[in-house]
Amino acid sequence: MRKAEKHIRILWPIWVLIFILHLHCDAPRNNPLDPKNPNSPFVSLEGQVQTLSIPNQAIPNVTIIWENTNQFIASDGSGAFAFEDIKPVDGWLHFSHNDYWADSFFVEWQNQKRISVHMLLNSKPKLEDMLIYSIVTHQYPSRQSFQAVTKVKVSDGDGDIDSVYLECNGLKFKKYLAYNVDSRFYEKNLTIYDLNVRSLDQTIGADFDINVRDRFGRLALLGTGGIKRVIHEEVEFTTPSGYQLVPAAPTLRWKTFNPGFKVSFGIEVYADEIPPQVVWQTSDISGDSTSFTVDRPLPEGDYFWVIWCMDEFQNRSRSKPASFTVSSQTAALGVINLSKSSRPRRINFF
Repeated sequence: MRKAEKHIRILWPIWVLIFILHLHCDAPRNNPLDPKNPNSPFVSLEGQVQTLSIPNQAIPNVTIIWENTNQFIASDGSGAFAFEDIKPVDGWLHFSHNDYWADSFFVEWQNQKRISVHMLLNSKPKLEDMLIYSIVTHQYPSRQSFQAVTKVKVSDGDGDIDSVYLECNGLKFKKYLAYNVDSRFYEKNLTIYDLNVRSLDQTIGADFDINVRDRFGRLALLGTGGIKRVIHEEVEFTTPSGYQLVPAAPTLRWKTFNPGFKVSFGIEVYADEIPPQVVWQTSDISGDSTSFTVDRPLPEGDYFWVIWCMDEFQNRSRSKPASFTVSSQTAALGVINLSKSSRPRRINFF
């Protein structure tokens, strides 16, 4: 008995080692649900989803649908996905994500047990900023001109924007916007003739759609805006005007302006030359103000200035221009009005 127990103690580790080696050997795979079983009716479909832009980045939370069985899964944090235990029937694999264009891949098994798919998705354009507002420009003697201004900032991770255009079904117009390399906005100034209206007031409340087409012909509606007000009222200047002599840093004055809604003011000073050039400007002046002093000396010469009012929606109205002169005599003479007969106008403003 003792000899038998001794033999058992010696042989026990050997039996355990043989059992472990048996587990690790490439035994026949007879389980019909094991995809590695050469006789299994099932296969596996796996892959990864990344951005089309370089360097390729993993895209998580992409919805992937195996159309044959209507199975769907989501890609993980590394963009990986896998369908197990599916039958090797050729079919479509669909990919969708809110920030990317949907895409598909047709799978052909051709007696393969495992297929790996590498899908690159093209990002959709995004609307970063949008401005749509009206401009009323007051001209001599008592005329007005009207414009609708559109400025749109669009980003695209793959840089494949073909065109951006503004469309209004209600007014039946469609206008392409031009890219401004300085501002990086797509822009367009529209007249009432471009808008198919007799008055800019007819555009108030109309929906202006911002559409983007990429180089593959895909179209995206990025946003909708519109004009909320047209400011017909004019801010009236008081002094200086009529080529009045002023100090090098003049104080510009206008009448109290109360259109019935909140506004702010902006001022532009132009050199009186052809073409006129803006030499000084400011904005965000309180709507309660009636004067503002230029904060840096202007060189001797002739100038004209205009004052803008702007509401909370960026709609604007520009005053008629008024002229003044900065002269070396100003400090000694004070402010002097020069008559039209003694001082010719250098430029016909409008």
